[in-house]
Amino acid sequence: LAAAGNKLQTFKRGDIVTGKITEITSRAVYIYVGGKAEAIVADREFEAARDYIKTLKVGDELTAFVTSPENDSGQIIVSLKRAAADSRWKIFEDALAQNLTITVRGKEVNKGGLVVETEGVYGFIPASQLSKDVMGRPETLVAKPVQVKVIEVDRNQNRLVMSEKAVTEAEEIAGRKKLLESVEMGATYQGKVVGLVPF
Repeated sequence: LAAAGNKLQTFKRGDIVTGKITEITSRAVYIYVGGKAEAIVADREFEAARDYIKTLKVGDELTAFVTSPENDSGQIIVSLKRAAADSRWKIFEDALAQNLTITVRGKEVNKGGLVVETEGVYGFIPASQLSKDVMGRPETLVAKPVQVKVIEVDRNQNRLVMSEKAVTEAEEIAGRKKLLESVEMGATYQGKVVGLVPF
């Protein structure tokens, strides 16, 4: 080993490790991380990340969290919970960056709007981001699939904000935006009063 220049890494609980998947079975995932033995995702950790594991294949590189530096077989026990969570948040970050439409499911109504869920992550549609058809009655979307656009993502604050009207009123919003772009500073326009508010 010395002649080959190889150096084995040692790990402790809490370390973040990166490696390549060498094998996936129905009960475990084996990852080469440069240690004296492969790291393994098994038992409760395997079940907790089962949906994420379905998206993986041999050769994929991933990051894991060391929960035990060595089991009875000398293997490093790791968790993919953080990697699975990062993967889910990446979906929302990509949807925001690319202005993609995604499908979520209505969970419950609160005084500010509608709580939704997708990929095991909870998000929120403020009342101001609901279309005219459901404004004032967001309960009609509970337990139903809802198409939305992501308008804010902050994984550190566990904050995910979406807009339903950005999908259902997309043409109207685009038309309004185009109209506003034609408005010139200093120009005079005729208009009609459509409402009065105290502010």
